[in-house]
Amino acid sequence: MKYCMQCGMQMREDDKFCAHCGNTSLSDENPFGMVGDAVMNVDSQVSTHSHFAEQAVSEMIADCLDEETERSTLEQIEQDEAEEELHLAPKKKQLNRLRNAKMVAFPVKRKRVWELDFLRGFAVIAMCFDHLMFDCSHPWGFFSNFWEVDSSVFNKIYDFASWYWGSTSTFGFRFWAHYIFVFLFLFLVGTSCAFSRDNTRRGALCGIAAFAFTGITYACKAFGFMEDGVVFGILHCIAMCILLAAALDVLTGFNKYVNRYAPLVIGAVILFVGIGLRFWNMGTPRDAEFISEHFLGYVFGTHSYGDDWFGIFPYVGAVLIGMYWGKAAYARRESLLPVLDGKWHKPITFVGRHAMWFYFFHQPVLVVLFILFGLCFGFRM
Repeated sequence: MKYCMQCGMQMREDDKFCAHCGNTSLSDENPFGMVGDAVMNVDSQVSTHSHFAEQAVSEMIADCLDEETERSTLEQIEQDEAEEELHLAPKKKQLNRLRNAKMVAFPVKRKRVWELDFLRGFAVIAMCFDHLMFDCSHPWGFFSNFWEVDSSVFNKIYDFASWYWGSTSTFGFRFWAHYIFVFLFLFLVGTSCAFSRDNTRRGALCGIAAFAFTGITYACKAFGFMEDGVVFGILHCIAMCILLAAALDVLTGFNKYVNRYAPLVIGAVILFVGIGLRFWNMGTPRDAEFISEHFLGYVFGTHSYGDDWFGIFPYVGAVLIGMYWGKAAYARRESLLPVLDGKWHKPITFVGRHAMWFYFFHQPVLVVLFILFGLCFGFRM
């Protein structure tokens, strides 16, 4: 270690002159002794602190510049986004119009609850079987030579259909099966009311279809194909029940609990009172011909007339109970039995989804098939 003889600066062994003052006189000892060492230490510390201070100031300046740059960058980005939003606003409006038009033209189909379609289809199939048995129990109305032809197969079908249809008046199989399936079908009508967004429109459309059906039956009556026609049948009953359910839904809309439980309470009261007053007993009393003074009785269920008759009471009770069930059990409008869903039920659920069309056209199809079947056994019209 060497020291400058003039200023006392510390230098390396290989230095030839003092880098501080340029003096070439060097010594192995500090010419200023302990005082020189102290001065050198202080000078070293001052140099070190000055370096750290300069570094800190540089970092502060850099941070300030970074913050200013970041602020400017953010302001520029916000300005660019605002300009882009302003530029894209007309295009977004046009895109929204196209999306809305697409939703109207191609609405997304809501997944149906398969078990409701299955039960409805099962009830419709039971109705078709019931009407087929009526046709089979009255073959003389289709074949002029029925009593002349002796066919063992046809005779067995006739005997079974006669037993089935005759069990209505003896509180037998058809008596109970008829009301069970009628209750099931109307119960499902009520459940569907809980799913519908506009029951008033739905009931009005069903009413239009019912009056059209009345006109068709009276045309058939004029040509001798029907005995009385239909004045207030199942379609009329369903239409009125849907409209009554819609009205009740509006009147009880002020409270969610009243809206949910009112159909259950009112429906149960109507059902039990109707059963107690024997409104359920079809054909009692039954008018042999249409009596205008009894029209309200045909509607409310105190009198009956026609080839198909269903008064509002007590059947509206089944619809209202079904409406409660739809609100309580299907609040999320999802199947309660997703595990059992599959292709196995597709034929029956297809019938349930198109119940209205099956109701309109099942009887003409059954009559044609029955006549073709009879012609194969030698019967003639």
